[in-house]
Amino acid sequence: MNTLLTLWNEVARKCPDKIALITNGERLTYGDVWERSRRLAAGLNSKWGVHSGDVVALLSPNCSEFAISYFAIVQIGAIVQPIDERLMPEEMKANILDSGARFLIVHSSLWSKFQKIWDGLSGFKRILGIHLSFEGVDSFDEWIAERIVQCKVTIVPSDVAELMYTSGTTGQTKAVMRTHANVLAASRNAKLGFGYRSEDVIAIVMPMSHSSALTS
Repeated sequence: MNTLLTLWNEVARKCPDKIALITNGERLTYGDVWERSRRLAAGLNSKWGVHSGDVVALLSPNCSEFAISYFAIVQIGAIVQPIDERLMPEEMKANILDSGARFLIVHSSLWSKFQKIWDGLSGFKRILGIHLSFEGVDSFDEWIAERIVQCKVTIVPSDVAELMYTSGTTGQTKAVMRTHANVLAASRNAKLGFGYRSEDVIAIVMPMSHSSALTS
């Protein structure tokens, strides 16, 4: 399991009916998450033309759609930029401009915050809304309901999977480029350090835009 794509391929094959996520009363299996992420990945690739190396910003609270979006982005070789929902609008804008992201997946609960900076982000090509859809914004829910159009991509462990921005407490916030190998190594360390077992249910309280929450 040397990339996030091969990891999810393997997990979905071995235990497709095991519960993976519990959120807002909804229970999704590993098979559910994998299927929805594949459909979203196909949409990103075929509808928007997202390819390896493209940066896709992700602005969402903790929810199943965050996890689905994250794995959809990385499985086509693109780079996910998780945006901390607690940031002020101008801080979000600075990070997005720095990353060069041209695509955005945004949750309806954070749309009003994003609207404050939208005009200053002329480089954005497309926006996908979670529980949100109107002219100029595509629908997440419609995409994951569509038939899969297979997209072939080659990913290696050294490919960048995510841009995780530092808090900037001692200076300008900076993007940490975490590869597939980095993310998998951090996850293995968390599993060993906390002693996670397959039957455990782990409460994720921290924002999933933070590396510690994502690693868990």
